[in-house]
Amino acid sequence: MCTRRCTLGCAKKAEPIEREAALFQRAWRETRTGKPSGAVVAVAGASEWLQPLVVQWRKAADWLTRQRVVRVTFVTMQDSSPRLEQLTSLRFFAALAIVFHHLTGEMGVGAANLHLGQGVSFFFVLSGFILAYVYPRLPDWRAIANFWRARIARIWPAHIASFLLGWWLLGYKIVPATAVAYLTLVQAWIPSWDFYFAYNSVAWSISTEFFFYLCFPFLLHRWSATWQVKLGGAALLLVGLIWACSAMALPALAPPNGNAFQPSQHGVIYINPLSRLLEFSIGMAAVQLFRTRRYTAGVLVGTALEISLLVLCALNVVASGSVVAIVESMFPAAPVIQWLVHSSSVFSFAALIYVMAHGRGHVSAFLQLRPLVLLGEISFSMYLVHQILISYFSNNKGSFMLLGGHLDLLAFFAILILFSYLMWRCLEIPARAILSGSLGTVRFDIKRSLGPATAALVLSITLATVFTRPGRADFITEQAAALITPASMVEQTGSVFGNRFELRGLDLRCVPDGIEVEFAWQSKIDQPFGYTNALHLINSSGAILAQQDYSQPTRTPLVKKGQIWRERVLLSVSKLQPSMTSIALAIYRGTDLLSIDKGTTDWGGKRLVFPLPECQSRHT
Repeated sequence: MCTRRCTLGCAKKAEPIEREAALFQRAWRETRTGKPSGAVVAVAGASEWLQPLVVQWRKAADWLTRQRVVRVTFVTMQDSSPRLEQLTSLRFFAALAIVFHHLTGEMGVGAANLHLGQGVSFFFVLSGFILAYVYPRLPDWRAIANFWRARIARIWPAHIASFLLGWWLLGYKIVPATAVAYLTLVQAWIPSWDFYFAYNSVAWSISTEFFFYLCFPFLLHRWSATWQVKLGGAALLLVGLIWACSAMALPALAPPNGNAFQPSQHGVIYINPLSRLLEFSIGMAAVQLFRTRRYTAGVLVGTALEISLLVLCALNVVASGSVVAIVESMFPAAPVIQWLVHSSSVFSFAALIYVMAHGRGHVSAFLQLRPLVLLGEISFSMYLVHQILISYFSNNKGSFMLLGGHLDLLAFFAILILFSYLMWRCLEIPARAILSGSLGTVRFDIKRSLGPATAALVLSITLATVFTRPGRADFITEQAAALITPASMVEQTGSVFGNRFELRGLDLRCVPDGIEVEFAWQSKIDQPFGYTNALHLINSSGAILAQQDYSQPTRTPLVKKGQIWRERVLLSVSKLQPSMTSIALAIYRGTDLLSIDKGTTDWGGKRLVFPLPECQSRHT
């Protein structure tokens, strides 16, 4: 878009080609005659018939710039088509599904046999569609370089900001290898848990998206003539990776255990961008269909189609759980299960995007409402920060005033949406302008500043209301610690974790809301708090069915040798399942688990295992 110093008004979206030609001719005259030093000239040159003239004008502008007659910045307006606001709004609902997927077991959100994580697949399809729609062609290497620059400016600032937020709130332990991979957006390219789930784990999809950006110019080249071949190649690539996982007998999942590189089916089929390239390519193919085979139905038929596709997507997500269960019973640990769990709705997603892009029905009209479009705009920030906020809440429940019921959930979403808006308005937009070289388009506007200021005020009030208690260590005496442990649990105490923390007291009590776990810990040395306690609800084979991690009381700066403190954790009813038999306790910082000197353990002596109380069956 033009800056304030622009000598040529940019063509408005969807204007006739005649207007575009007139703008070009004026730009050509101004370039030949020269303008005062510092002028910026822009031209809307998306139409194919203008491209030879655009190239000629670009050469003339470069020559004038080198001769210091005039400094000319050439801007090609790629998006000469109308914005598809309804698709922007759909991004919010996909992000919302992922948030609920990660909220399972927290704030009253119960487990459901729905693979809501397929919202990531929707993002990949939508990304392919939008990029192919906005950039119908990239004629030369300069256009390709500008595209890459614009895409990096789109995702990298928020990616770094969310990393800093997580480092501040969650205390990331920085490992050079994983940090370099994470900050350069290549962590998903390495199919090992220690890399692709390092730090803010949801950012693996941003790394995968970055790979798509790098591939896009090459996929786009002669797309209309080769799209079937490229789509087929992406499908064959997926099939080849599934076969390779089976041939190499890779485990379905390989959680971190100190091995810097431990590939798994999860890392190869779910995470790796090569296996997800098919979804991105299907989105691009949907644009090809959108350009060549649009439907011209009326409002009623358009509305019926939109509702039908929404229902189809919902049914697809619901049915995928049953399909996975059937396939898993016949072929346990088959690599194709990873694709079925995470990507099996890809074709219904592509059909939904294709129909919604037409904007023929009432549903798409509703999605074009400004509040929904705004929610879609902030959905990227919302996606990046939501798991950090969930983890922070889960790790510091003792510091929050729990409102009870669904009020906790409402307070969480109020904080998430307000924070996402601030991040989008005050960081994403300015940083994108700086990195893309269009800083002149960002101007101070009092009216526009009222939105962020109001959001910041409301966020501050919400935090002050919800975050009330200090969260300091609850120090107790040895006598009080001894009284915590009932006779049936005495054998479970006395274990020392990493020569740092001794478990001095343990009790599990059934309460109406679930199971309350109470610990008494004693420090073996003078040390700062900074570790995280992991509570895993497991079955008889040790598999994690639910978990609740929480941080040590970091608001107490230092604990001295011999000091004892008490911690209480509630395992909510929503987390409990009939197949759960035990609780496993581990203490970690970063990816390092502390070793345990005695007691019933697994994971090579790094998880202490003790049975669930009998009343657990009443809750399930």
